Amino acid sequence: MILSLFHTLLIASVGYITPIISEQQANAQNTTSAQELNSSNKPLIDLMTRNLTDVVSGMSSKVFNNVTSPSIVISPENNTIYLSYSKTENNKTNIYLVNSTDGGESFSPPVRVNNIAGDATKSPWTSTKIVLGPNNEIYVLWQVIDESNKEFKYGTSSLRLAKSLDGGATFLPTTRPANDTVGEKAFFDLAVSKNNSLFITYLDSFSNVTNYDISYPSEAKLLRSFDGGQSFEGPIVIDETSCDCCKTAAVTADNNEVYILWRHANHTAKETYSNGSNPYNYEDKLGEGVIYEVIRDIYITHSNDSGKAESFVPAIRIHADNWYMNGCPSAGPALGFDSKGVLHVSWFTGGGAMPGTYYANSTDSGNNFSKPLPVLADKWVPQSQSNLAIDGNDNVWMAITDGRNDTNNHVFVAVKTADGRLLKNQLFGIGEDPMISSGTNLTGIVWTDKDKIKLAVMDLK
Repeated sequence: MILSLFHTLLIASVGYITPIISEQQANAQNTTSAQELNSSNKPLIDLMTRNLTDVVSGMSSKVFNNVTSPSIVISPENNTIYLSYSKTENNKTNIYLVNSTDGGESFSPPVRVNNIAGDATKSPWTSTKIVLGPNNEIYVLWQVIDESNKEFKYGTSSLRLAKSLDGGATFLPTTRPANDTVGEKAFFDLAVSKNNSLFITYLDSFSNVTNYDISYPSEAKLLRSFDGGQSFEGPIVIDETSCDCCKTAAVTADNNEVYILWRHANHTAKETYSNGSNPYNYEDKLGEGVIYEVIRDIYITHSNDSGKAESFVPAIRIHADNWYMNGCPSAGPALGFDSKGVLHVSWFTGGGAMPGTYYANSTDSGNNFSKPLPVLADKWVPQSQSNLAIDGNDNVWMAITDGRNDTNNHVFVAVKTADGRLLKNQLFGIGEDPMISSGTNLTGIVWTDKDKIKLAVMDLK
């Protein structure tokens, strides 16, 4: 596989700097042979695959300049890599798709996803989302933000969905799910079932009002499409008091039921008080003695009506973290099923003595979960979105932002192997907001580093 070097990768702890290359060189197709690659850039490969060699046999990486908000999916059938991203030019943003059929060595020319030019927004909250359908359909979901309505603090926003039936060569006209009411529709996710039903989860926040239990109320909602995304049923409210800005997550099971994971805002009567030291609660603004009465923990539910998604089991808490917080952590969870039907979840919590990202699984369709396993936990860990993928060997891959370094954010990668081991590489790359996907024998991780995105593709053993 071919390696397009990052502009600069400086890791002081290992004491070397990779060569600096120009943007023109980074954009050019690199024709270096695999033998030359492994010879000249072995330190970089060793760094990125450190502690992962039990599951990784090789790696390549690429840089895409002047783009952002990436998402990735790898086909489980043929390992085709699909990558979507947004690009802003002349104050207009568009969504593009590229694909690779050779394990990331080369990519197709970018194809614009949105049929109306400029019908997209460089979202500060949620990346584009790309999902494959059961008949190789490609679905891309993104957000459009309108800041003209001053009654909404962050502007009104709406969703866009596009579909390709020819492998991403062209896209059908864009549809507008949840275009029924004005609001803030953000922090979305998309899942497609085996019978090609689409499920979109999102948070719908209303204007700042005073007659609600919380000052900035938010609902977790679900949209359903049973015609391949051409039309959507009216939204179903999953939670009336969800956390304001934590990404939702959705996945479908083999029986076509949809599973939804989100952060709930629980206004508990068991209040606690600030001692002026909790870094997650904006203590620069909230002093000692401030009452914290909201617990923001992760909940899950799933439909139980043969995929109609009109009836749901009672929601349960993944774990009683009891994270009291006055504010929103912007740290959504992730979930996925393996080939044996085990449900895997990862999430961030600031509760307890060791805040950080944790992992658990359920062998009974989400009714009970294992004891949380710390993936990246410490006395202080900045909050991060969780991302999760499961490869063809049922290894669970997790990629999160590690913000403990004062100089650069790092991409932290962990693998919970099928035989129960936890492999970690906290220096996988420089950047933030990683997205991850696995195919049969490939895992791809894409993340943002300032004005570019970086992609790493790993061959699996």
